[in-house]
Amino acid sequence: MDSGGNLYGTTSYGGVGSNGVVFKIDPPGNETVLLAFAESQANGSLFGGGLIRDPAGNLYGSTDYGGSHGYGVVFKLNPAGTESVLHGFSGGSDGAYPATALLLYNDHLYGTTFDGGLDGLDGYGLVFELGPQ
Repeated sequence: MDSGGNLYGTTSYGGVGSNGVVFKIDPPGNETVLLAFAESQANGSLFGGGLIRDPAGNLYGSTDYGGSHGYGVVFKLNPAGTESVLHGFSGGSDGAYPATALLLYNDHLYGTTFDGGLDGLDGYGLVFELGPQ
């Protein structure tokens, strides 16, 4: 929730191409779609974890799939509604399929993946750090 009482959330499906959305609900209950994950899935698809918000109003999250390699992304959505893919997982030593909500600490993002790691796609996932944001 932001200082204006707006709530932010996500869906795993729905929106353009049924790849999920990031939305805002204002205090009277009106919903606004802030980001619809594209059919091309370059920006991710099938939202996986929760959203976090920094003091500047940027939202951060991850998707289970999509990105340039298809193994999920970590993204940033700024207050103007522009999405930036911060990392696209390759399925190798950087992991695959982000599994949980992100943690923001000292301008660094932390999270886990369900698969990948030292053994590639035969691995058991990993803990990752991205930063600074």
